[in-house]
Amino acid sequence: RGLETAVSSQPFYVLPGKVSPELVSEALLETSELTFGDHNDEADWQPAFEVYIVEQGVPVPGAAPDIFHAVVAELDRLVLPFVREAYSCSQCMVCTAFVRRYLPSERVRIAAHFDVTAFSTVVLPLSPAANYTGGFFVQPGAHVDSRLFVPLEVGDVAVHDFTLNHGIEVLEGGRFSLVVWVSETRGACRGSSTPWHAERALSGDVVAQHILGMMYGQGNGAPKDDVKALEWTMR
Repeated sequence: RGLETAVSSQPFYVLPGKVSPELVSEALLETSELTFGDHNDEADWQPAFEVYIVEQGVPVPGAAPDIFHAVVAELDRLVLPFVREAYSCSQCMVCTAFVRRYLPSERVRIAAHFDVTAFSTVVLPLSPAANYTGGFFVQPGAHVDSRLFVPLEVGDVAVHDFTLNHGIEVLEGGRFSLVVWVSETRGACRGSSTPWHAERALSGDVVAQHILGMMYGQGNGAPKDDVKALEWTMR
């Protein structure tokens, strides 16, 4: 259980050995069959090097070999019940799934950020820990010195919700991971909406207020509106 977070964040969790290492290793071998897009990442607007395999709860036709859909199905079966209990979201569902790669010749980091379009996030490293140093980190404070790397072995799964300030930095080697974004309801997933931010912001949740202001300021997950961005950021 990850309590190394800001006081306003929900705990994150590491579920050890949740997915078969053989299944994960098979998926890693098949990453060579994927076409990674270099569209801008929503966290930092740099090339993402990722491929989406599920969008709005539906598999993307022809995007990935069957093994990746098998892994997503295992995460749905083995991890989603935990997510629903841990974050009190009885209707939570797999909405988006994608594979990311981090290579020295492309990109090796994503600065600390919040997953604003996900109610909860499930991270499954595909690469063995011996293939890289660094990786997934949490950052409880505003300064980069507060970040803490979270060791994850093959088959381990990290779970967190939208309140966790986190990022990736691969210091050496290369890393592939499969990420699932969980939506709070089927309607929110199909409508590409994130009602949980506004609901919690209106109830006084300071993290949700900050995230909502950031969403309006960037036009990411909400219409760009500088007035609303300032209003929510200053609350």
